[in-house]
Amino acid sequence: MAIDGHLGPITPLQAEHIAAGIMRDHLGFKDARVTTASGDGGVDVVARQAVAQVKHWGSQVGRPAIQQLYGARGVDHAKKMVFFCSGGYSRQAIAYANEVGVALFTFDAACSYEPMNDSAREIDLTAKKEVAEVKKQADREARKAEWADTLVNAQAERQARQVERQARIDAGWVPMFTWRSAVAASLLVVAVISIFAIPDLTPRIILPVGFCATALVLAWLEHREYKDLKWIAVQERR
Repeated sequence: MAIDGHLGPITPLQAEHIAAGIMRDHLGFKDARVTTASGDGGVDVVARQAVAQVKHWGSQVGRPAIQQLYGARGVDHAKKMVFFCSGGYSRQAIAYANEVGVALFTFDAACSYEPMNDSAREIDLTAKKEVAEVKKQADREARKAEWADTLVNAQAERQARQVERQARIDAGWVPMFTWRSAVAASLLVVAVISIFAIPDLTPRIILPVGFCATALVLAWLEHREYKDLKWIAVQERR
């Protein structure tokens, strides 16, 4: 039979399933389920780490209902006590819940909920932090996977370019410029800039000379490799 209250005309069992869903999806109790046995002694939803009672009332819950949940928990004090009510709580109920550590929530048929005391806010905040941490970890793993894919793709492109270059060399093409040419050109540019940018005379002379000397060495290595490759290509064509 439906009970008209804050949630609208839904059955007490439907209210219990809504509360169990809130516990699973928002409060961190992933194994929360509605109890199937009748005469549950004040426990409507159970989880490995929590017990809950659900009241679909249009009026406020008083202290006796909170006491019933506290007694129903038994000796396993590690379990959280969670209370859901559609109609809110009396001052006496809130005071007693704060004294014994019962988390008080209000809820509605749209699965919205609101913590009503410090114990409830602590459970809610802890669950949100865990969700945020899981999301952050998932984002990190996604970025790692994306970075790994990028590296694999870059390596594949490098290998493809190397294969293409080798095929062109085998066909008789001799590269005139490699990375050495690019580095040598960059050093010459830096040498020219340093002549005008460095105010002190000594480093203004030493640095450009060093850059130019390095560039010349690279150019000489480039020329020697070009001659060697050209000679090899000529010999292979013969």
